[in-house]
Amino acid sequence: MQIDPRSLIQLAEIVEQQSFSLAAKNLGTTQPALSKAVAMLEKRLGTELLAQRRRPVLPTELGRQLAESGQLIRAALANAARLAADKASGAAGHLRIGAPPFICDSLFPQIVTSFRKQYPGVSFDITPAYSTEMRYLVQQNRIDIAFGPIHLSQDRFNLATSGLVMLSHAIVCRAGHPFLGLDRVTVRDLEQAEWVSHAKESTLHSVMRDCLSSAQVTQIRPVVSSGASGAILSLLHDTDSLTVLPIFSVVEQLERGELRLLPFDAPTVDIMLGAITHRTLEHDPLIGRFRQHVSTHIGDMEARARQIHASLMLA
Repeated sequence: MQIDPRSLIQLAEIVEQQSFSLAAKNLGTTQPALSKAVAMLEKRLGTELLAQRRRPVLPTELGRQLAESGQLIRAALANAARLAADKASGAAGHLRIGAPPFICDSLFPQIVTSFRKQYPGVSFDITPAYSTEMRYLVQQNRIDIAFGPIHLSQDRFNLATSGLVMLSHAIVCRAGHPFLGLDRVTVRDLEQAEWVSHAKESTLHSVMRDCLSSAQVTQIRPVVSSGASGAILSLLHDTDSLTVLPIFSVVEQLERGELRLLPFDAPTVDIMLGAITHRTLEHDPLIGRFRQHVSTHIGDMEARARQIHASLMLA
């Protein structure tokens, strides 16, 4: 037997308020209309639902059970409306994000965690990928938003890019590195040192090359090449190896004194971190909200990183 869900919601309100007049007021209708609706439902079911119609209204056993069903329907409708509103405002939903492996490993867990503290209705898929693959995945609508160097994506092939934060890079080493005790680190010192290189397909690989080239370093001894942040940071902590990293990505280790920026007078290499989306998702509320969160989070870390770098240059 089909029962109109609205009639069950009306019955639930009557039973809760124990009054036709109060229920009618809450439902935005009139008492006669509400009485008529209950009478029609009783006629359809062939039994009474209210044992007492005067205040306080009392339900029969079936009336009580149907009123409970009405409460569940009302709660489900309210929850659906809330979910729809959260989705429309960008406060809920599912987001597929991508970034280079180093950023995915070292930074996105805390970025996603801090975002979900504000918006617990959002879930994530995180995909590590280098620039070419990231562009392809966004273009194929398999990733909603990717983060990477802005120059690696062009405003074509249905892709839209937006700049977020300019990232500075520097040579990083462990706190007890022998070079830190030198009066001056020379090009020869750098060429004879052991280095941790980055995956050849990564932007960090080309950034490191440009950084060393600007320092007039023509050759280095890479002992390990890796795209995994855990491996790179472990080698920095446990050996005398050097590498080039975006300063913001290790700002907490720098502030704790675990890592140091190598004092070497050479131009820094700055790269614009950008967000890459498909044009059809460019104005999606959730994507916009998360893009701003990433920009703020990394922007704050980059500001701290530049303070550390500036203090090194003044020392």
